[in-house]
Amino acid sequence: MFQVFDILIRVLRSVMSPLLPPQGSRSAAFLDTKFVPSIMRTFPKFLKSKNKEGYLFPKGLTGIFPSKEAPMLHPTRYYFPLNVAIKHWVGICFDAGCGSIIILDCNLALHKDAALEKL
Repeated sequence: MFQVFDILIRVLRSVMSPLLPPQGSRSAAFLDTKFVPSIMRTFPKFLKSKNKEGYLFPKGLTGIFPSKEAPMLHPTRYYFPLNVAIKHWVGICFDAGCGSIIILDCNLALHKDAALEKL
């Protein structure tokens, strides 16, 4: 099922990227299904690290976000899929410009807001 969503993300990226500016409030990055599991695997190791400022995150995870050396052209919104309870897919939009998370869900009756906040 993950491969199907990765293909959908690639199609969405190819359709939407030409329509969006590379920077500014409407810029966006479309991430695949590997993003959330990578964070979930790395976060416990980060918490156990004694030197949090010097902790080296995997390149596959850090390559998504701009570095200090990168040009200032980087997305404002990051879209990625999230599998909730291994049975329901939702879309997540992290808006770095205003620091908010938007949940894109086609079946609102399945989970209440409080249940999604616990994830």
